[in-house]
Amino acid sequence: MNSLVIPAYNEEKRIRGTIKSLLKLKNFELIFVVDGDDRTADIVREFKESNKNIRLIKPVVRKGKWAAVILGFRNAKGEYVGFVDADLPVTLDDIKNGFRLIKSADIVIGSRTARGSVVKRTLLRKIYSRLFNLYIRILYGLPFGDTQCGFKVFKREVINKIIPRIRTRGWETDVELLHTALRMGFKVAELPVTWHEVSGSHLKVKSMLKMIFNLLKLRFSI
Repeated sequence: MNSLVIPAYNEEKRIRGTIKSLLKLKNFELIFVVDGDDRTADIVREFKESNKNIRLIKPVVRKGKWAAVILGFRNAKGEYVGFVDADLPVTLDDIKNGFRLIKSADIVIGSRTARGSVVKRTLLRKIYSRLFNLYIRILYGLPFGDTQCGFKVFKREVINKIIPRIRTRGWETDVELLHTALRMGFKVAELPVTWHEVSGSHLKVKSMLKMIFNLLKLRFSI
């Protein structure tokens, strides 16, 4: 069995469609970690009643996206565990391919810059993304063209070894996790994805600037 964690913060407008799509996956447990204050949890409960492979976790306190993801990982039962953003920006085929590829790697990261990727996003978003990736390459020396894609898969034993070393729990955790994984000698494979930009993203300019500052501060403390 595979485990897929879906962190969801105030996603009541689109979580129903995400659940319907993910239920098409076979041999997956779907772990929804809902830490918002809208009706998202109620909608997940509706589906949970008739689908035994759906699980719902409701943290008492919201601590950020990666706190939700890690909580889901710790409760996962599968040999391979992954996460995908609640707006489902990648296709079901991408998810299936990621869980196939993990058998020959330690970590699989969705990549919007890998050859074969199909990306639909605004020009401004493309520019932001390229500048951010350049910043990460300079600061951390990571060889990846895309650290922030909202789909990643891990072997259970690998993520269990990495999690205790991770200090952050916000948007910058993707970078810290990959940096830590390479330092520990794990193999990271990049997966081309079909990506579409979804309106209503929770990552705002203020959060982006905070993440850039946090990554700079983190780099000089590790």
